[in-house]
Amino acid sequence: MSKAALNMGMKNLSIEWSRSLKDICVVVMQPGTVDTQLSSPFQGNVADEKLFSPAYSAERLLEVLDRMSAAQSGSFVDWAGESISW
Repeated sequence: MSKAALNMGMKNLSIEWSRSLKDICVVVMQPGTVDTQLSSPFQGNVADEKLFSPAYSAERLLEVLDRMSAAQSGSFVDWAGESISW
């Protein structure tokens, strides 16, 4: 339920902010599987090329954010900029 609340919170925020902040882009981003203690129990099921260092994941997310526009506000994207459907 917390993920659903996050998703709806982001959607509502993107709508409300767009009314007064015309160039704003509010998105939820999925960083991929990042090599941290949180993901360590699941890493055995992740291909080596899909297990990212924190620095690599952050770089990809920043690159995606740099390409986004206000027209994409309210969207869900992954580390590669691909749209995620919920």
